[in-house]
Amino acid sequence: MGIELMVNFRFPFFVTNPREFWANWHISLSTWLRDYLYFPLGGNRKGEVRKYFNLFVTMMLGGLWHGAAWTFVLWGFFHSAILIIHRLLEPLAAHIRPQGILKNAWLVARIVFMFQVTSLGGLIFRSQSVRQVGDLLHSIFFHFGSWTHAGVFYGLQVLACGGPVLLVHYFQMRSGDVLSVNALPQLVRVPLLVTFFYFLIVWGQYGAREFIYFQF
Repeated sequence: MGIELMVNFRFPFFVTNPREFWANWHISLSTWLRDYLYFPLGGNRKGEVRKYFNLFVTMMLGGLWHGAAWTFVLWGFFHSAILIIHRLLEPLAAHIRPQGILKNAWLVARIVFMFQVTSLGGLIFRSQSVRQVGDLLHSIFFHFGSWTHAGVFYGLQVLACGGPVLLVHYFQMRSGDVLSVNALPQLVRVPLLVTFFYFLIVWGQYGAREFIYFQF
Protein backbone atom coordinates (compact mmCIF):
# COMPACT_ATOMS: atom_id res chain seq x y z
CA MET A 1 0.00 0.00 0.00
CA GLY A 2 3.04 2.26 -0.24
CA ILE A 3 3.39 2.57 3.56
CA GLU A 4 6.87 2.02 4.97
CA LEU A 5 7.20 1.55 8.72
CA MET A 6 10.40 2.27 10.59
CA VAL A 7 12.32 -0.51 12.32
CA ASN A 8 11.21 -0.18 15.94
CA PHE A 9 13.22 -2.96 17.60
CA ARG A 10 16.71 -4.03 16.47
CA PHE A 11 17.80 -7.06 18.53
CA PRO A 12 17.67 -5.18 21.88
CA PHE A 13 18.41 -8.26 23.98
CA PHE A 14 21.87 -8.74 22.49
CA VAL A 15 23.17 -5.35 23.57
CA THR A 16 25.91 -4.90 26.14
CA ASN A 17 25.06 -1.56 27.76
CA PRO A 18 22.12 0.82 28.43
CA ARG A 19 23.13 3.22 25.64
CA GLU A 20 22.92 0.41 23.07
CA PHE A 21 19.65 -0.78 24.60
CA TRP A 22 17.91 2.53 24.01
CA ALA A 23 19.36 2.73 20.50
CA ASN A 24 17.70 -0.61 19.69
CA TRP A 25 14.60 -0.79 21.91
CA HIS A 26 11.36 1.02 21.00
CA ILE A 27 13.33 3.19 18.59
CA SER A 28 10.38 5.42 17.69
CA LEU A 29 9.94 6.44 21.34
CA SER A 30 13.64 6.68 22.19
CA THR A 31 14.38 8.90 19.16
CA TRP A 32 11.39 11.10 20.03
CA LEU A 33 12.65 11.48 23.61
CA ARG A 34 16.12 12.30 22.28
CA ASP A 35 15.01 14.81 19.63
CA TYR A 36 12.24 16.58 21.54
CA LEU A 37 13.43 16.38 25.16
CA TYR A 38 17.12 15.55 25.53
CA PHE A 39 18.44 17.79 22.73
CA PRO A 40 16.22 20.82 23.58
CA LEU A 41 17.35 20.53 27.21
CA GLY A 42 20.91 20.94 26.00
CA GLY A 43 21.93 17.33 25.43
CA ASN A 44 25.61 16.85 26.26
CA ARG A 45 26.64 20.32 25.14
CA LYS A 46 26.52 22.09 28.52
CA GLY A 47 28.95 20.15 30.66
CA GLU A 48 28.98 16.82 32.47
CA VAL A 49 26.61 17.72 35.32
CA ARG A 50 24.02 19.20 32.96
CA LYS A 51 24.32 16.16 30.68
CA TYR A 52 23.41 13.80 33.52
CA PHE A 53 20.60 16.11 34.63
CA ASN A 54 19.22 16.12 31.08
CA LEU A 55 19.35 12.31 30.98
CA PHE A 56 17.53 12.15 34.30
CA VAL A 57 14.76 14.54 33.23
CA THR A 58 14.33 12.84 29.84
CA MET A 59 13.92 9.35 31.28
CA MET A 60 11.65 10.54 34.09
CA LEU A 61 9.36 12.24 31.57
CA GLY A 62 9.60 9.12 29.41
CA GLY A 63 8.30 7.15 32.37
CA LEU A 64 5.44 9.58 33.00
CA TRP A 65 4.51 9.39 29.31
CA HIS A 66 3.35 5.83 30.00
CA GLY A 67 1.03 6.95 32.77
CA ALA A 68 0.67 8.93 35.99
CA ALA A 69 1.74 6.15 38.36
CA TRP A 70 4.60 5.78 40.81
CA THR A 71 5.72 2.59 39.09
CA PHE A 72 6.37 4.56 35.89
CA VAL A 73 8.22 7.22 37.88
CA LEU A 74 10.34 4.46 39.42
CA TRP A 75 10.89 2.93 35.96
CA GLY A 76 12.10 6.28 34.60
CA PHE A 77 14.40 6.73 37.60
CA PHE A 78 15.78 3.21 37.15
CA HIS A 79 16.65 3.73 33.48
CA SER A 80 18.09 7.19 34.09
CA ALA A 81 20.26 5.71 36.86
CA ILE A 82 21.69 2.88 34.74
CA LEU A 83 22.34 5.28 31.84
CA ILE A 84 24.22 7.68 34.13
CA ILE A 85 26.15 4.86 35.86
CA HIS A 86 27.13 3.44 32.47
CA ARG A 87 28.44 6.79 31.26
CA LEU A 88 30.39 7.29 34.47
CA LEU A 89 31.98 3.83 34.28
CA GLU A 90 32.51 3.79 30.50
CA PRO A 91 36.09 5.16 30.64
CA LEU A 92 37.06 2.45 33.14
CA ALA A 93 35.36 -0.32 31.13
CA ALA A 94 37.31 0.75 28.04
CA HIS A 95 40.50 -0.52 29.70
CA ILE A 96 39.10 -4.06 29.97
CA ARG A 97 40.27 -5.72 26.75
CA PRO A 98 40.43 -9.51 27.14
CA GLN A 99 41.92 -11.50 24.28
CA GLY A 100 41.19 -14.86 22.69
CA ILE A 101 38.48 -16.99 24.24
CA LEU A 102 38.19 -14.56 27.15
CA LYS A 103 37.07 -11.88 24.68
CA ASN A 104 34.03 -13.96 23.68
CA ALA A 105 33.33 -14.90 27.29
CA TRP A 106 33.44 -11.22 28.29
CA LEU A 107 31.00 -10.36 25.49
CA VAL A 108 28.55 -13.09 26.53
CA ALA A 109 28.80 -12.06 30.19
CA ARG A 110 27.99 -8.45 29.30
CA ILE A 111 25.00 -9.50 27.18
CA VAL A 112 23.63 -11.77 29.92
CA PHE A 113 24.16 -9.11 32.59
CA MET A 114 22.46 -6.42 30.50
CA PHE A 115 19.52 -8.75 29.83
CA GLN A 116 19.07 -9.19 33.59
CA VAL A 117 19.20 -5.42 34.09
CA THR A 118 16.59 -4.72 31.40
CA SER A 119 14.41 -7.54 32.74
CA LEU A 120 14.50 -5.83 36.13
CA GLY A 121 13.25 -2.69 34.41
CA GLY A 122 10.46 -4.74 32.84
CA LEU A 123 9.48 -6.03 36.29
CA ILE A 124 9.10 -2.44 37.50
CA PHE A 125 7.16 -1.46 34.38
CA ARG A 126 4.61 -4.29 34.61
CA SER A 127 4.02 -4.10 38.36
CA GLN A 128 0.72 -2.69 39.55
CA SER A 129 2.20 -0.82 42.51
CA VAL A 130 5.49 0.06 44.17
CA ARG A 131 4.59 -2.41 46.90
CA GLN A 132 4.34 -5.17 44.32
CA VAL A 133 7.78 -4.18 42.99
CA GLY A 134 9.18 -4.63 46.51
CA ASP A 135 7.43 -7.97 46.99
CA LEU A 136 8.70 -9.31 43.67
CA LEU A 137 12.27 -8.17 44.32
CA HIS A 138 12.14 -9.77 47.77
CA SER A 139 10.96 -13.03 46.23
CA ILE A 140 13.70 -12.95 43.59
CA PHE A 141 16.62 -12.17 45.88
CA PHE A 142 15.61 -13.64 49.25
CA HIS A 143 12.86 -16.22 48.83
CA PHE A 144 14.05 -18.95 46.50
CA GLY A 145 11.52 -21.59 47.53
CA SER A 146 12.23 -25.27 47.00
CA TRP A 147 12.83 -27.38 43.92
CA THR A 148 9.83 -29.36 42.70
CA HIS A 149 9.43 -31.79 39.82
CA ALA A 150 6.80 -29.50 38.29
CA GLY A 151 9.15 -26.52 38.51
CA VAL A 152 12.04 -28.41 36.92
CA PHE A 153 9.77 -29.70 34.14
CA TYR A 154 8.50 -26.17 33.49
CA GLY A 155 12.09 -24.89 33.33
CA LEU A 156 12.99 -27.58 30.80
CA GLN A 157 9.98 -26.59 28.70
CA VAL A 158 11.08 -22.95 28.72
CA LEU A 159 14.61 -24.00 27.72
CA ALA A 160 13.31 -26.27 24.95
CA CYS A 161 11.17 -23.45 23.57
CA GLY A 162 13.45 -20.50 24.20
CA GLY A 163 16.70 -22.17 23.12
CA PRO A 164 15.89 -22.54 19.39
CA VAL A 165 14.25 -19.11 19.30
CA LEU A 166 17.30 -17.53 20.91
CA LEU A 167 19.59 -19.32 18.46
CA VAL A 168 17.62 -18.09 15.45
CA HIS A 169 17.51 -14.60 16.95
CA TYR A 170 21.30 -14.70 17.28
CA PHE A 171 21.80 -15.59 13.62
CA GLN A 172 19.33 -12.87 12.64
CA MET A 173 21.41 -10.38 14.59
CA ARG A 174 24.69 -11.59 13.05
CA SER A 175 23.26 -11.23 9.53
CA GLY A 176 21.48 -7.97 10.35
CA ASP A 177 18.32 -9.33 8.70
CA VAL A 178 15.19 -10.40 10.58
CA LEU A 179 14.12 -12.38 7.50
CA SER A 180 17.35 -14.38 7.32
CA VAL A 181 15.40 -17.59 8.06
CA ASN A 182 13.87 -17.32 4.59
CA ALA A 183 17.34 -17.70 3.08
CA LEU A 184 17.99 -21.05 4.76
CA PRO A 185 17.89 -24.27 2.70
CA GLN A 186 14.40 -25.76 2.53
CA LEU A 187 15.45 -28.89 4.46
CA VAL A 188 16.41 -26.62 7.37
CA ARG A 189 13.76 -23.92 7.02
CA VAL A 190 10.66 -26.17 6.92
CA PRO A 191 11.42 -28.19 10.10
CA LEU A 192 12.35 -24.96 11.86
CA LEU A 193 9.07 -23.28 10.95
CA VAL A 194 7.09 -26.39 11.92
CA THR A 195 8.86 -26.39 15.29
CA PHE A 196 8.01 -22.74 15.90
CA PHE A 197 4.41 -23.37 14.86
CA TYR A 198 4.25 -26.13 17.47
CA PHE A 199 5.62 -23.73 20.09
CA LEU A 200 2.88 -21.23 19.18
CA ILE A 201 0.20 -23.88 19.71
CA VAL A 202 1.63 -25.02 23.06
CA TRP A 203 2.69 -21.64 24.47
CA GLY A 204 0.32 -19.28 22.69
CA GLN A 205 -2.08 -17.03 24.58
CA TYR A 206 -5.55 -17.25 23.11
CA GLY A 207 -8.54 -14.98 23.35
CA ALA A 208 -9.00 -11.24 22.94
CA ARG A 209 -6.28 -9.12 24.53
CA GLU A 210 -6.18 -5.34 24.48
CA PHE A 211 -3.06 -3.92 22.82
CA ILE A 212 -0.78 -2.78 25.65
CA TYR A 213 -0.33 0.76 24.30
CA PHE A 214 -4.05 1.46 24.41
CA GLN A 215 -3.62 2.03 28.17
CA PHE A 216 -1.03 4.79 27.75
